[in-house]
Amino acid sequence: MKKIFIGLLIVVLLIVGAGVVTLGRMGYIPWLAALLGADKPRDLGVSWSEADLKSGAKKHKVDFEFGTLPADTPLTESVVYTGEREISSTHTSAEITALMNSQDYAYWPFVDCQFKFNADGSFESSGKLDKSRIESFANAIAIPSEVGKRAAQLLPPDPVYYLKGTAVFKDNKITVFDPQVFEIGRVKLPISVFLSYVQPQLIEPAYADSATDIQSELDKYENKREWIINYINSRVNAIPGFYAKDWHIEEDALVFDGTLPESVQTVGE
Repeated sequence: MKKIFIGLLIVVLLIVGAGVVTLGRMGYIPWLAALLGADKPRDLGVSWSEADLKSGAKKHKVDFEFGTLPADTPLTESVVYTGEREISSTHTSAEITALMNSQDYAYWPFVDCQFKFNADGSFESSGKLDKSRIESFANAIAIPSEVGKRAAQLLPPDPVYYLKGTAVFKDNKITVFDPQVFEIGRVKLPISVFLSYVQPQLIEPAYADSATDIQSELDKYENKREWIINYINSRVNAIPGFYAKDWHIEEDALVFDGTLPESVQTVGE
């Protein structure tokens, strides 16, 4: 009996220990996350300099006027696009990384991010998320407020992420959309969690009280890919002056042919 009890105790400790480690690897236990290296974004080997920022800006030719809109501007109007200019450009991984890390926009939630473009047409992205800005950013880009709020509640205190996938635009619509890997901390999550944009009336049942509930609930819906593709297409088409005739990925290159706005104004930090 004593041996059975000891055996059961060991099993319980192993299960609890595995759960604690998983929580640490996701970032829910900050000191353990730091110990496991899960508090820092994956290093994709992409570094950037002011030279990359300048060359990237010279290629896209958009005049970003950060902080020119009043602080009390409504969220949905916190970015204003004007004008239109034809652009044919090829940006490197370092240039896009530089541009993404230099967004002086009050609700921009991405920090210390890297973007890498691969020869097989895939992209990789890693970075941190500023939880204090997630809900506002979601509202600003027309994601239902329930989704942004629930995402902010479910994420660990200082979430880091990693994403890999493929995407191609033709005639201002996504023709290829294939997310392959999605991680929070150092834990790979089911792609069904990433493809979680559903109709607003489905938000409450889809976002239940635990990660297990979320996964099991989202697995019931078969239209998530279509919904997120339609959402992205609607957002792209809603940007004045933006039209992607061709937008695809090559080795260390994001290739774009189309039009971009001449200027962009934002609410500053």
